[in-house]
Amino acid sequence: LSRSIGSLLTNNFFSVTDTPNGADVTVTTETRIRLGRTVPGELYNFKEYFASVNIKMTDNRTRQIVLNYSVNDLRTLVPENKSDAQAQSMATRELLKRIQRELPAKLKAVTIDRTGELPPYEAPLPEPPVSTPPPPEPVVAAPPVVVPVPVVVPVSPSPPQPAVRPKPSPVQGELTDGIFVQFDRLTTMNDKSRLHFKVINRRTDDFKLRMYVYAQTVVNGSGAEMKVSLIRIGSQEGSYSVEALIVPNVPTELIVEVEKLRSVALFEMVDKERHILKLRNLK
Repeated sequence: LSRSIGSLLTNNFFSVTDTPNGADVTVTTETRIRLGRTVPGELYNFKEYFASVNIKMTDNRTRQIVLNYSVNDLRTLVPENKSDAQAQSMATRELLKRIQRELPAKLKAVTIDRTGELPPYEAPLPEPPVSTPPPPEPVVAAPPVVVPVPVVVPVSPSPPQPAVRPKPSPVQGELTDGIFVQFDRLTTMNDKSRLHFKVINRRTDDFKLRMYVYAQTVVNGSGAEMKVSLIRIGSQEGSYSVEALIVPNVPTELIVEVEKLRSVALFEMVDKERHILKLRNLK
């Protein structure tokens, strides 16, 4: 969930940094999943799972909370034969869908004061859990998890860089629930350039990825849209469409071939189900 929230922030003009002392704001997420009652069904029974999340964005200069977003007890029905790990994964995905619908509008309303020096970073302390009335049946509660996610707003003009630069985080995003696309490198040979990516399946089941060549968009550093001529996923390639099976936890290479360029301002990826992912500033 924290990785997905980080991807959502990068798709909304934030940059995640590995150096907390250079971050304008810090984002913390606190999650909770609890088990409810058993619900009888026609063919098989279901179990109720209730998922909650609280996302806070704190201004590192003023220590003021500039965003406080919560979803409480989002109900998910899971077949009784599913394991606890599968059930919690399903409940988390439903929670993420809600966040992806609502959080971008909240981010647009956030105002961040970037004037003045940044004080030394201090990790926020977890808040005490909120007491809730006991449910009618036994409850299995996961302990609260507080994950600091330092975030920095792009600064212009750029501040002086230190002599030793930390290794930048890879540019990546989430195409759909649990399917991540990570930029690897840009190569050029003769009059063609190739964008190399890794497709990573963090689900528990296989995912079939199909892409139409004409539906993909590549814009170069000068703002001109480039023609995509070929796509390869693993060992499968095509100039019209290509399809491959992405298995869990095995990175699969994705190659997009275009006319010769030096940098990519925007890569917009669309699969056959119309899931859309945008990655920017690829070099």
